[in-house]
Amino acid sequence: MECIAPRLPIAAAPDSRGDAARCSACAMQKICIPKNGDSSTLISIEAIIRRARSLRRGQYLYGAGHTLHYLFAVRSGAVKTIMRTSDGREQIVGIYGPGDTLGLDGLATGQHALDAVATDESSICLIPYDMFRQLCHDVPAVQHRLTEIMGQQVIRDANLKMLSSMQPMEARVVAFLIELSQLNVRRGFSPREFNIGMTRAEIGNYLGTTLETVCRVMSALSRDRVIEVQGKRVRVLDFDSLRARLDSSSTRTSTANLTPRPGTLDRVSQKQPQTRSKRQIRDYALEQSPFG
Repeated sequence: MECIAPRLPIAAAPDSRGDAARCSACAMQKICIPKNGDSSTLISIEAIIRRARSLRRGQYLYGAGHTLHYLFAVRSGAVKTIMRTSDGREQIVGIYGPGDTLGLDGLATGQHALDAVATDESSICLIPYDMFRQLCHDVPAVQHRLTEIMGQQVIRDANLKMLSSMQPMEARVVAFLIELSQLNVRRGFSPREFNIGMTRAEIGNYLGTTLETVCRVMSALSRDRVIEVQGKRVRVLDFDSLRARLDSSSTRTSTANLTPRPGTLDRVSQKQPQTRSKRQIRDYALEQSPFG
């Protein structure tokens, strides 16, 4: 794929020692900075992080195949990560907001495996990777924080897998809104009001559903006064009703899956011996694990 000007990484901009960021004055400090670090840790981190750069919607932070020079911390706005199919279609595989770290996809090979594109007006801090590696060696609290971030990424990937496999499709949208609310709490913000950071079409792509489904569910939730939507801004008016929608969707799906087809009851009753439930199989496997 041809690399045009908008795809050039903003990290290509020259940095200087006078370009250091002021983490102590940033609202995201409690998320980015190690919890068990002291003032000297903060000073060390501030010394290597470059001042936040601005990204317009649609502007690339980095592209697949670019050499890993920086890690990136989102200060404000939102950035999506994309994988491209062999025929050029894009699949959104991650969405990152304030306090999140990007660029970890380049750690394995030294080259980024994904495209990272701003979905909103965004402010990004740059962390020179070579200097960060040395800081991890010198300050164990920073290495521990990086390990935490990578663990959180594993959980987010698993959550996306779960969201994109939910049935019916409406459940995916509702679960997505609940997940964003919970994520906002972890960032230290209100669970009731948050920025989605994506268009309806991008949400559909991310969840593996259609634009029409996203619009229909969001409209129904707004009409029933469960949420209030202004552009990409969502305000939850009734949490209980939002969770009830998800529970109701799950119940309908479970009931549909459990309803036997005509003529199958006799065959089921003849099955011997009784099979174990998935939970019983899981519990047994955990008991047999050599890792305790």
